[in-house]
Amino acid sequence: MNSVWQKIYSIQIPVPPAPTIDFSQNSLVLAARGEQKTSGYDIKIVEIVVSAKAVEVSLEHSNPIPDSILLPVINQPFMLVKTPKINKTVQFIETTK
Repeated sequence: MNSVWQKIYSIQIPVPPAPTIDFSQNSLVLAARGEQKTSGYDIKIVEIVVSAKAVEVSLEHSNPIPDSILLPVINQPFMLVKTPKINKTVQFIETTK
């Protein structure tokens, strides 16, 4: 957890303290787009569905609108959520907005 937290907040000084997570009761789900060269990119976890065999995490990507004005910035869109403990296979289902 600490290494992921350090990477997520590596450009923020000081790095905020990582929250306390009881991993015997909870899990973390991280969705990330990686490095993007302009503004206009996003990712959201829109739904988490638990079935008897697996957990499906529905993701929604947003890309820059064609011909829109974009900032020339490096960004790394992500979303991190705490869930009840997951002891099943996790499947990510991606859609683009």
